[in-house]
Amino acid sequence: MNRYTCSRTEKLTDENEKQIIKLEEKVRKIRIKLDSLDSELRSYLEDTISELTSIPQEWALDPDAECHIYFIRCIDSVKIGYSKNPHQRLRALQTANPNPLELLHSFPSFQHTESLIHQELNEHHIKLEWFKYNDEVKEFIKDIKNGKKQY
Repeated sequence: MNRYTCSRTEKLTDENEKQIIKLEEKVRKIRIKLDSLDSELRSYLEDTISELTSIPQEWALDPDAECHIYFIRCIDSVKIGYSKNPHQRLRALQTANPNPLELLHSFPSFQHTESLIHQELNEHHIKLEWFKYNDEVKEFIKDIKNGKKQY
């Protein structure tokens, strides 16, 4: 090796070392930012999961009830049925229905209550557990919701 080659190699090594130091510093700064983001992201995800898995007060089910009577609306009709968990029932019905469904109301009761309600709303009956969602049926559900009508 000649002198030119050695000095050039040394010069390149010094420059490489400086670049490596700069890169290591950048990597260190990026890791600090990433740790901060990771902490924020983790916190955000934990909050979101907690929010999604908590049961809103109005969804809390009465464990002593035989079942819950529910009213699920689909466009201009309403399904009146019973289930241990109306929210799960809504999700199950939604998977088989292309139209958006809405749980209008549910309340703890007994299975025979469903039949009583079906009889009372018989003139609005469409098929099986489905009834027309007209003003009279809306008022009926509203009265149950507001405690004016008891079952």
